[in-house]
Amino acid sequence: FHGMSVILAVLALSSAVLELHPQPQKAEIQEKAGFMLDTDLTVVVDDASPEMQALLVPLFDALGFAPAVVAASRFKPGERALYVGVLGEHDHFKHNKLKRYLPDIDTFGEEAYALRIWKKGILIAGSDRIGMIHGIHTLAQLVRSARENHMEYRGKQALPNTDIVDYPDLSMRGAYIRGPLTDSQLQQFASLKCSMLVFESDDFYTMDDDKATLWQSLFRQARDTGIVPVP
Repeated sequence: FHGMSVILAVLALSSAVLELHPQPQKAEIQEKAGFMLDTDLTVVVDDASPEMQALLVPLFDALGFAPAVVAASRFKPGERALYVGVLGEHDHFKHNKLKRYLPDIDTFGEEAYALRIWKKGILIAGSDRIGMIHGIHTLAQLVRSARENHMEYRGKQALPNTDIVDYPDLSMRGAYIRGPLTDSQLQQFASLKCSMLVFESDDFYTMDDDKATLWQSLFRQARDTGIVPVP
């Protein structure tokens, strides 16, 4: 996903090192714990994003619980929450209380995202839908890493103050797969920011209705996670 331009500044918290794979272009993870994770967490999404519940599943799996998901029109901007969306589509990203946490990620092109964590909030902003999805997967990795390293703040699991800006060096990042994938395997490829999967199977030469249904479902799931399936 990334080349020699990677800038990674990860400071230890409680003598632990957080690892992200692939490494973002820029990641500053500070020693000071910033955001406590608890079950009253609210996720604020754009009003016109009915698919967000499904896109957030990898993050919810990492958290171990499903936070409340609310539309931006029903939530006061700047209040403690996780804000997730695409620049230009999420109304709260235009509000002064959140704009200061948003770098100019449009300058980095397609599939870029910013992930910011501070004491009262978490923000994932993508330059487009795929960038937002990549940001969700990065936050899920960060949650798992923080738990594995026993990061806490005031007795609760916490995430450190974080400033990540990420974008691909290559427009195409793929793998060759023989046979279908499980949903879990597909999510693993998505977490690695894979953009294309080339499938090969004998099914394509002797296709019946059951096989067609299986592959149609798999291809639909791949597209939903930001991956282009081939053929």
